[in-house]
Amino acid sequence: MSVRIDIKLIKILTEQPDSMVQAAESPGFRLYWRNLGRDPSQAISELAEPGLEGRLKALAEEGVNGKSVLGALGRISGASIEQQVTRHLPAGAMFEVNVEFVPGGDQPVIAEGNTVAVNFFSLELRGNKLFVGDFPLLSLLANRMHQLCTARLVAPRLEDAAGGALENFLARMFREGSATLFFTVPVSGPVYNLWQQAEKRREADVQLLRRYIHAKENGAALARELEHSLALTGSASLAARYPLGTWMCQVVEGAFGRNYLVDSLRHAYGIVDAFEEARSKFGLPEKYSLAASR
Repeated sequence: MSVRIDIKLIKILTEQPDSMVQAAESPGFRLYWRNLGRDPSQAISELAEPGLEGRLKALAEEGVNGKSVLGALGRISGASIEQQVTRHLPAGAMFEVNVEFVPGGDQPVIAEGNTVAVNFFSLELRGNKLFVGDFPLLSLLANRMHQLCTARLVAPRLEDAAGGALENFLARMFREGSATLFFTVPVSGPVYNLWQQAEKRREADVQLLRRYIHAKENGAALARELEHSLALTGSASLAARYPLGTWMCQVVEGAFGRNYLVDSLRHAYGIVDAFEEARSKFGLPEKYSLAASR
């Protein structure tokens, strides 16, 4: 695996705020805006509004501690992130990931294919660390890179096939839940509070998931209902969307070890069986079982 950190565009724009047109040459910029359903050229025109120069220059300005957002970005080590992510991937999973910092809108991060596009206007310097919302930037990048890599390990099911949509949801919850466990478990702030609330309704969420897994009809509508019920929105969706999925990963890891959990990412559709085996070994009560009711 190799990680490339590209801050060329933000350096150009902070030095030459009137050169926004150069953003059109950035693959990350095009990915970001097209993913939002917007034409990149039109986005450039809209970004070039009064106040843009001040926003760009602020990224390079040093605060009272002598630090700046641009300076902090320059110290990011792609090799360090690569090592973190690689330790949590199955052996032999080799991928290239490009990280680009681009001028964006409301969405902080877009990750697709082999590219992570970070909206540099969403960056906040706190002390020596860069944050995006409640998440440290480096942890968020590791999370998103891990998701990109594990998504390639297993081909998605056909949504219109029997159970395909549900299986895709379960695999996604497993992949994102493991990435959260490895890199971005919330420890404070608004997202942490949401997780505390999710913990209180865990038993009900497990019962809901069990009922849907064994429903006679488990098509796309059911998968959408599960997403609506189990996925957190807002800033939590950046890197901590599925508290239940992360808890299931914790159970598997606790029963069989982290290496087992990591290797299981090659078999993401088997997460329910892996969880049930781990639950039984742990001695967790039947109320947390995902097996069919006897």
